[in-house]
Amino acid sequence: MTTVVGRDRLSWRKSPDGLALHCEGPRGRSPLLHVVPDVEQLSLWRIRYPDGSLSDATNLTWAEDGAIALALGLLNRKRAQERALGASPVRPKTRLSVGVADCANARVGRNEPT
Repeated sequence: MTTVVGRDRLSWRKSPDGLALHCEGPRGRSPLLHVVPDVEQLSLWRIRYPDGSLSDATNLTWAEDGAIALALGLLNRKRAQERALGASPVRPKTRLSVGVADCANARVGRNEPT
């Protein structure tokens, strides 16, 4: 059984262009994400995404928090996909397995009778 990666497994390290977010363990050598200073306003920071694009400018605290949330989402989504490889891709729809989409449909009156 795989475990969920928690915030306590992430750490910040200084990098030449700002701060780098690392995860403990085998992938800890390479950074997950970077938080870099904005080139126009030096008091603001941006998250550099894995594809190289940048987020909107914000203060350092919010940039670090956003980077941590994104990294945890990416790490735990990958683990969830690994866990689900052996599971059936389609789950039977029962009253107990009504999803978020079904709840959204019910609110706008698009729910079909079962």
